[in-house]
Order: sequence, then structure tokens, then C-alpha cells
Amino acid sequence: MLVVRASTRPLRTGTMPAPRSPDDLQTHGARPPAGPPVGHGWVAPDVAEEHPGLELLTWTVATDWPRRTPPAVRDLLARASTRVDGPAVLRAHEDDAPAAHRRFHHRIGRRGDDLRSPIELAYHARIAHGGFAIRGTPHDVLLAVLLETGVPIWALDASTSSGDLGIRRSLLGELRRPEDDPRTPEPGPEPAVVDAGGLVARLGREPGEPRRATRRTRRTTFFCARVPGLPDLRVDEAVWLCRSLAECGTTG
Repeated sequence: MLVVRASTRPLRTGTMPAPRSPDDLQTHGARPPAGPPVGHGWVAPDVAEEHPGLELLTWTVATDWPRRTPPAVRDLLARASTRVDGPAVLRAHEDDAPAAHRRFHHRIGRRGDDLRSPIELAYHARIAHGGFAIRGTPHDVLLAVLLETGVPIWALDASTSSGDLGIRRSLLGELRRPEDDPRTPEPGPEPAVVDAGGLVARLGREPGEPRRATRRTRRTTFFCARVPGLPDLRVDEAVWLCRSLAECGTTG
């Protein structure tokens, strides 16, 4: 059973809502999420030295994702579709979470559209498609968390992973330009999320197939990169909300 209701807090058009502490979240219909504690992935020493404060948060749970997106998540996406308009898209980069991601993306060498934070990419997709499309779980759960907090959390099919998740500099040729975005330059070496088997995802971008979790995933690893300058309260809210919303698909 889903334990989080759609937030009733006032929203300012075109800006991210103020972050909420766990105590605030409980007053909006959430209870402390169950499941394992959130752990920390490793960060390669050279990356940690170059980017002080960069962290990787991760946790793994057994999941039985529902066939239909839960009503509370649908409601969050519907409300977000209403509040995100053209001016909101233009001002999105000014908010604290997307601004922190933009600064980090610039520092690691991204340029052009590749500078955009995850929530900016989501906003542009909403304008292009006329709303946030319902695509099922876990995608819709993660999108709702992103739209509510500005912080991206990604879901990995744990059966495709080996070893602990961490962040290291990508190897030459390991990263590829998205096939659907020919304008984006071919990525150079940059910090990336990896495991013992190799690349999992670029920072700030979702894992590709077959690593990405789907509705059929029975054990899901969630991960979130805390980039330098990203407010702790934003990250805490995102993790709390993700764990609470995902309880609808957690079996252990």
C-alpha cells in the first residue's frame, strides 16, 4: 500500500518548492520508510580530490513493482504537468538543485544541452509532449521524486550488477553520445557510476538497458549522486520520498 499522499503545500510557479525535512514529510502523509539503511558507494581517490563533497548514496531492496502506476504517483505527475509551463522551464536552472548539477556538469567538461540538469531535461520533455506521460513503475516513481525535489534518483536492476557501486573516471570510449540526441558532443572521460562489471551510468543520467530497472525487476538498487553544492536537505527529502513511494513495490 502506498503511504505518501500528494503534497498539499503551496507551489510557486516556475520554482522548486522549498525542501522538506523528514518531520515535515510525516505531516504530509508519509511515515518513516522501512527497508535497509542507505549506504555510501566508493569514490575513486583522484575523483574525490578533484571534486570534494561528491558522494554516492545507494540501497537495495526486493521489489514487486505493480502493473499500474499508483494513484498518488499519478496525482503528483498530473499536478506537476499543470504547474510546469514555458516560464518555469526557462527559470528551472536558477533553483538550488538544478544549479548545483549544472555547475558540476560544467566542471566535468559537459557543454551545450549536455549541461542540463535532470529536472531541466524532464521539463523540456513535458513541454514537448504536453505533459508527463505515465510510463509505469519504477519510472514514474523516480520521475515524481525528481519533480518534487529536483534531485535525481536512479534504479538499477541488481541482477545485472556485480560488486559495489562507486564513482571513478570513465575509460576512453566507455561513454557514448545518446542515439536520440545527435547534437550532443561525444562525451570525454568524466566521473561515472560503475561497478565491478564496468559502466552503470553517467552522473545525472539514468542507466541504459539492460542495467536499468523495469517493472519485472525483482531486486532493485537505487542510487543518487550528491554533487558538490547540492543542499543536504534536498537529498534527504528525495531519498525519504523515494523510499516511501517505492514501498508500494517492496516485498522485503
